[in-house]
Amino acid sequence: MLSKFVRGFENALPDKECDNLIEWFERDDHIGKTTIANRMTRKDKQMWMDEKDLLYSSIQRVKMDMLQEYLTDSLCISWSKKSRITRN
Repeated sequence: MLSKFVRGFENALPDKECDNLIEWFERDDHIGKTTIANRMTRKDKQMWMDEKDLLYSSIQRVKMDMLQEYLTDSLCISWSKKSRITRN
C-alpha cells in the first residue's frame, strides 16, 4: 500500500518562488548537473541545482519543512524487536 506513503502539499512553495523555479528549469545556463534518462523504464530530465544558485536556500528550506511535516504526520515505524509502532 504505497498510497499511504504519498502525500501532497498544497501551496508549499509561494507562487513567486514556484514561478522562479519553473523559470530556472527552462533556462539553458545551469551550473549544476543535468542528466537525461531515455530508457524503457525512465524517460525524464534530472537537474541538480547548484548551492550557489539564488533559489537553492529557499528550495532546501521548503523541502526540509515538508519532510518534517511528513515525518510528523505520517506513518512512523520502529523496527525494534519488542514493538512496531505506527501513527497516522
